[in-house]
Amino acid sequence: METPSLEHYLAGFLTDRCGLHGEARRICGETIRRLLEALRDGHSCLQVSGQERSVVVTSPLVSDGEPAPLVLCGTRLYLHRVYQQEVRLADRLRELAAAPLEEPGGVELLDRFFPACDDGPDWQREAARTAISGRLTIIAGGPGTGKTTTVARIVGLLLAGSGPRFSVVLAAPTGKAAIRLIEALRRQMVHLPLSAEELRRFPETAHTVHRLLGLHRFAGTARYSRDNPLPADAVVVDEASMVDLALMSRLAEALAPGSRLILLGDKDQLASVESGAVLSDCIAGLPQRVVELRRSWRFNRAIARFAAAVNDGEAEQAWRLLNDSDGGVVGAPADWRERVGARYRRFMDAAVDAAAPSDYAGLFAAFNRFRVLTALRHGPWGAAGINDWVEWYLARQGYPLVGRRWYPGRPVLITRNDYSLGLANGDIGLCLPDPHHQGELAVWFEQPGDVVRRLAPTQLPACETAWAMTIHKSQGSEFDEVTVVLPDSTNQILCRELLYTAVTRARERVQLVADREALRAAVLKRTRRCSGLVARLQNREKEETP
Repeated sequence: METPSLEHYLAGFLTDRCGLHGEARRICGETIRRLLEALRDGHSCLQVSGQERSVVVTSPLVSDGEPAPLVLCGTRLYLHRVYQQEVRLADRLRELAAAPLEEPGGVELLDRFFPACDDGPDWQREAARTAISGRLTIIAGGPGTGKTTTVARIVGLLLAGSGPRFSVVLAAPTGKAAIRLIEALRRQMVHLPLSAEELRRFPETAHTVHRLLGLHRFAGTARYSRDNPLPADAVVVDEASMVDLALMSRLAEALAPGSRLILLGDKDQLASVESGAVLSDCIAGLPQRVVELRRSWRFNRAIARFAAAVNDGEAEQAWRLLNDSDGGVVGAPADWRERVGARYRRFMDAAVDAAAPSDYAGLFAAFNRFRVLTALRHGPWGAAGINDWVEWYLARQGYPLVGRRWYPGRPVLITRNDYSLGLANGDIGLCLPDPHHQGELAVWFEQPGDVVRRLAPTQLPACETAWAMTIHKSQGSEFDEVTVVLPDSTNQILCRELLYTAVTRARERVQLVADREALRAAVLKRTRRCSGLVARLQNREKEETP
């Protein structure tokens, strides 16, 4: 018998206290249950019918914004906590969007970092102009469109034009994305027209958003807030599509008076695992602060064409590209599992040959060349099933894996934040010997600048093997090649954003394990999250939506 969910018990608790009777009580209880299920699925609120609205509005549990368990705003029903997060975020973002700033250095400095060109609109320059002239900037674009190149120049421009006390902090939702951001900016900074003193002030590290705010896991409090703002003149957040409503609300409130917020992200990717679709809502609600980069500089053209077909809902075109492409996106062969095993066998050989921590940074680069991405967590087509298969395959090749959880070469995916260790959900480590401790196994994690650090396996928070990982967990990562495994066409998880996110993790090649119907089901289903953020950003929060 299936165990009742947390939503089931909470819905019952609230229904018992709704103050209604008979049919009204039944309708109110069913509406509460639907709201809690919607929140579990990532929505910020529930769109209620006219009948549901007329019933729930009579319950003492429901207010129009005053303290109460539930809030009804127009035709949207919220938990009070989520309602407050949405209101606070919208208020803060509108304030930021409406605040003009004096452009540091003027046009001359803009020309220095973004020389004028005649090759069509220069959207990178326009993004910089937006960033220096206001407190809120949203830079949108797909992979390879130059978001990090643009923001590196913007950071340099701000440092050069704003005086020696101006400070910039960098953040991303996951540790992996933070490492990628700072490494990309470091590659760019050496080409910027900066003085030695300005280069010294260029940010040296990037943080996870949780770490930046000083969030405490159990207390639910943060070091930085409206009452103790972040000591930064500009905050840059990469992979902003992964930031949920609660976290973005905390970040926006923690900004110091006069500081800038610059968000980078791809609006077509999967939204955050938790509630809200904040980046896409901000793009829709504040178009005057958005610049979209459209030209791809790095992306494999075949992958770009396939991703465009997915985004446009062109299922037949995507299928044709899968079968007729130049090799960028191809259907996986029948023996794809064996080929996956062979790829990982080469990595295991390299792991065995690595003798010292100085070799381990190269192992991370080797491991990140290829990954299996799945739509599901469990079952033979899910990450857990494929991880089991890869370990079975490697054991057959003679690697000593049988009966061992920890073995040399094991990739480990962190699945829970641990702020005391500086680990975030989504970080990946490699299990390798520590020659300074009699060769005992440790788990090593990447740090910026080809540096690794070790932790004992017993120190780690919740984690799992990562030969294969879910598409959701892969956000913020890039690989040379991916094998994407989709379930059959009847699975409700399939959607356009899921497939787009998966194929755009690859720089060079995608193998897709899916039949025509599964591909079609994914491309034709677009996910929309229920939210009032767009309406609030445009001061239309009380409007009735159909």
